Amino acid sequence: MPETASVTLTEFTEILSSSAGVRIAPDLVGEDATFAELGMDSLAVLGVISAFERTRGIILPPDVHETESVSDFLSLVNETVRKAG
Repeated sequence: MPETASVTLTEFTEILSSSAGVRIAPDLVGEDATFAELGMDSLAVLGVISAFERTRGIILPPDVHETESVSDFLSLVNETVRKAG
């Protein structure tokens, strides 16, 4: 059964680090941080999307890859998790 709790910033940065190959400390991710500022290109973001879908058993919206800010992406992931729960 998929996990339905909200994704925390710590979990989010762990998945970013493991799937994108970019080590990111949660305390360095500000509210308005973008994937580009974290050194992540579009391929890295696609890897992160796949990781969330696999680990959470969810399907994110098709336009999720267009999200630029980390907070917007995390909000979208959590909204999808809530709907799936």
